[in-house]
Amino acid sequence: MKSFLLLLAILLLGLPAQAQDSLEVAPAPPAASADPATRIAPGQPVPAFSLALLDGGTVSDSTLLGTTYLVDFWASWCGPCLREMGNLHVAYDRFHDQGFEILSIALELEARVLAFREAKWPMPWLNVVAEDGVNSQIAKDFEVPYLPRPLLVGPDGRILTLDGLHGESLHETLTRYLGGKE
Repeated sequence: MKSFLLLLAILLLGLPAQAQDSLEVAPAPPAASADPATRIAPGQPVPAFSLALLDGGTVSDSTLLGTTYLVDFWASWCGPCLREMGNLHVAYDRFHDQGFEILSIALELEARVLAFREAKWPMPWLNVVAEDGVNSQIAKDFEVPYLPRPLLVGPDGRILTLDGLHGESLHETLTRYLGGKE
């Protein structure tokens, strides 16, 4: 009977805030793979790509040569992705003049991304949509195991790191690779 009353109270009153927070936290991303068969690892060239930008034009691995850029796989329904939006905007504002770019690749419908950008975050950087989500070729080529999935690419087109790209660590990592003040 106690169990039933507890369950009923939870259903009627909702989960305590701590329990709700724990439900939204994504599992910690796995450490960068040391598997030599993986193509997505520090030191490896970024997979070749050519993608249509939401704002017109195209972007490719070759057009981004000479630029340090963050590839960020995300979706507007992904809680951890949304929590990173503020960090991405600050990083873009802080480092864009130093040659830094962001390529956001949304794994969802274009209409949702456009509505999100208009209503919530402007995302003034390069934006692409892969409407087939995790089944899209770009997600497969980049071996996307979870969202958000960021990776930092150097001006030579090689992956610099898969780690230190969330929260305040993002700013520290960009300072390390781009120099300048944090």
